[in-house]
Formats: sequence, structure tokens, C-alpha cells
Amino acid sequence: MAYVKHDVMKVSTAYFFFKEGAGDAAAPPVAKLGDIAAIEALDYRHIGHTSIEQAVEVETEGGEIETSGTLQVPDMFSDQTPTTKHYIVKVVQWDTANLKLAYGANAVTRADGSIGQNIFPTAVTGAFLMVVVTPSAPVYLHAPLAEVRATKDLGSLGGRGSFGELPLRITPKLMAGQSAKTFTLPLDKATGA
Repeated sequence: MAYVKHDVMKVSTAYFFFKEGAGDAAAPPVAKLGDIAAIEALDYRHIGHTSIEQAVEVETEGGEIETSGTLQVPDMFSDQTPTTKHYIVKVVQWDTANLKLAYGANAVTRADGSIGQNIFPTAVTGAFLMVVVTPSAPVYLHAPLAEVRATKDLGSLGGRGSFGELPLRITPKLMAGQSAKTFTLPLDKATGA
């Protein structure tokens, strides 16, 4: 394999989108990835400003390798347990739409517009799209179906001059007719190389 400089992932910026509803089997066309308005025209909502410190954190559950065999061949077979990934996006834009993503599909809204979390919150479902802009081309991570919830530690406020964080936990789910929970566009496909 050759060293290909324009296929190295160097992040310039990233944008996060969510399309509420039953999910979306297809990601936006590659030609539209660098155009926020074009993606929003496909009913994906741009969630706005996020933390500069760590664009996205990934938590993984499962994925352990289990080996079995015989006394003579102890490592005859190996299997991997199912894996669930959670993407944590720290939103710093505390608007109505993002608070409703964090507080759940059954968030409570009062007459003055304030929003509260139901004591038994339910996840918001839909499609998740993360567009990463690199010097070569934009690429994406697309979850056709995902659940969004606030993390266990909902929001944090630092000292004066800091941004308040509203951490969203996006958990990709298996959509009917799909055999994977997430899809990533490789840089060589984005650049046409």
C-alpha cells in the first residue's frame, strides 16, 4: 500500500446533523457534504456549535474476543461479541431543538417556552450524520437509525467565560434491511482518488 497524503484524516472542522423520525437509509450525496444548507434541505437539522476540545467521544460496549477450542488446539475458533458504540457530542448551543434532543421525545414544555425532562425520558430517534471537513474533502459518518439521549451527567457549566456543555449520547441502531449500524465514507472515495 502506498502512502497517500490526501487520504490522511486531518480535521479542519466538523458538523453534526440529526434527522428526526424513522431514520434515513441513504446518506446525503457526496457532492452536498460541504454545503450545510444542501444537507438541511434534506431534512437534516444542523445541531450548531459544539465543543472545540473534543469533537466527538466514542464509547464502546461489548466487542470482546472469545476463543474456544479443544485440548489439542485451544484456539480453534474465535468469535467477537456484538458491539454497541455511543458517540458523545458536546453541544454548546442550548436552543429549544437541542434541549429537546437532550431531554427526550417526551420532554415537557411550559407556556413560557422552558423545557423540562420527563421523569421517565424516552430517546429521540432518527438518522445521525457527522460531516468531517478535511483539507482534501469532506467525509462522513452516517447512522441511518440512532437514538439520542442526554448523557448521565446532563450538562455542565464551567467558570466565567467558559461554555456550558450539553452532552448528547448518540447510539446507532440496526435499521431494517441494513447489516451495519454506521457507514463511513473513506477519504479516497470522497476525493475520487
